This record gives sequence, structure tokens and C-alpha cells, in this order.
Amino acid sequence: MTKTLTDISPADRRSAIRFILCMGLVSLFAAMTYEGAHGTIGPLMTDLGASVTAVAIIAGLGEMLAASLRFFSGRLADRTHAYWTLAIAGYVVNMLSILSPYGAEEKQALLEARDLRARAEALVALAEMELASRDDGSGTSIQ
Repeated sequence: MTKTLTDISPADRRSAIRFILCMGLVSLFAAMTYEGAHGTIGPLMTDLGASVTAVAIIAGLGEMLAASLRFFSGRLADRTHAYWTLAIAGYVVNMLSILSPYGAEEKQALLEARDLRARAEALVALAEMELASRDDGSGTSIQ
């Protein structure tokens, strides 16, 4: 039996509206993060000594990779009907990358790890170095 709009209680309607607004805010902040970072790629690469041609090629390849990822993840979502799972997983990955306490060098080391085991070992080593560097009397230092 399918519910019509008249069958939905006011409490359920308010709950649905709150959920939609929350997902909209999450999407807004994710887009702000992505677009904010995206605008700094060219100047950063130029500051690192890349030529205009190299910046254009790398940026173009990045856009192509992003479009391909969206295409194939869309096909995967259509095939598996896991729309919410994939959407929430994307937001979680975005949130975790923002909240990550590591700098650019550490994140680059994690990206360049040869496999998942090496990435896990690098992540554990980074966490141990972070804990070892803290000695604020809280007992969280590992030294």
C-alpha cells in the first residue's frame, strides 16, 4: 500500500523536511570545500614551479578523472540501487579528509603508499608521531 501526501503525519513531514535541509547543508559545505580547494590548484602548482602547460594538462586530466568517476559511480548506483549508501559514503570521505589533522606532506605520503597495508602502516606511524610530539600532561603522550 502506497501512502499519499494526505496519509503522512505532520511529525513525519517535519522530520522529512529537517532531513532534506540537513542533507542540503552537508552538500553545501562539501561543495564549498571542493570549490575552495579547486581554485587553489593552479596557483599552487605555479608556485611550485610548474609551467602553464603542465598546469593546464594536469588540471584537464583531473577534470577528466572527476567526470569519469562521477559517470562510473552513477552507473554503479543505478545498477546496485545503493543511492543513499554511495551518497553518504562520499560525504563521509569528504568530511574525514577535511577533519584529518595531517598536513599536505603527510596526506601525500598516504596517497603514494603502494598498497592498503603500506597506507595503514603509514597512518599508524603518523598517529604515533603525533602522539609522541604531544606532552601536555594529559597522559596521551607515548614517550
